[in-house]
Amino acid sequence: MKKISRFLEIIIITAIAIVFIAACFTDPYGEVENTESPYIKNTLIVSNQQVWKENRIATKISEVYSKYKSSHVVVGSIRTSQVPYSGFAGWGDIANGILSFEDSGLEGLALLDWESSNPAVPCLKMYFPEWKNVNVSDTDVKGSNIMLLVYDEDEFKNLVYYGALLRERITGTGTTITCDRLYYFYVDRDCEITGDSTSNYIPGLYYYTTENNLSLSLKKGWNILIKKETYGTTFNGHARIDWEIKKPIKSPEQFKWVIRQVY
Repeated sequence: MKKISRFLEIIIITAIAIVFIAACFTDPYGEVENTESPYIKNTLIVSNQQVWKENRIATKISEVYSKYKSSHVVVGSIRTSQVPYSGFAGWGDIANGILSFEDSGLEGLALLDWESSNPAVPCLKMYFPEWKNVNVSDTDVKGSNIMLLVYDEDEFKNLVYYGALLRERITGTGTTITCDRLYYFYVDRDCEITGDSTSNYIPGLYYYTTENNLSLSLKKGWNILIKKETYGTTFNGHARIDWEIKKPIKSPEQFKWVIRQVY
């Protein structure tokens, strides 16, 4: 029981890190409902999806989430290559816990280049930091991802957001827990992204591995990617995380929209 709680704490830390990265760029990672294809073409639409909230003291997988019932404004944001490094990408809302959203298109937005000579400017390659020798088949590719930020009405007027929506699924046992998260990744042309597996130790935090090489075949438009994080065996007393990124084979129906608050 304690192991599940401990792993859930680490999962929450990585989730909050994602939200804070979004805060630094004033942007979010977004998700949408889709059919069985991992390719969505040009429009992201979410219709009448239940939102869930996290249970930080859960001791069972079945207790990790509970239904969310509040109402909020939802804003889609795209990471861009020009200050303030974000762009508007659609509106939606959470009405008594039910989410709806539709993107507004990417016209006029400065999409990210594959690489950037300025470390302060985001680029597509930065989405894969856990792999080494990451390359793309066409270095002229541009793209981005979308995130859904959640506001209260008053917070929206002050541009201070309440949290972000991540779409995820948690499975596992008392010894290992896997958190799969869905990301929606846009590219302006077909391309292949590859990288070599690696491992590293983050002092005071965790030991991580990417046991599988990175191999993504993306089509022009929105692509659904799954980032799989498995939390399990310890390394010198620290948690171990195994990462993998892949395209889904089946519909992401089992993934829940989870609201992650910024504290």
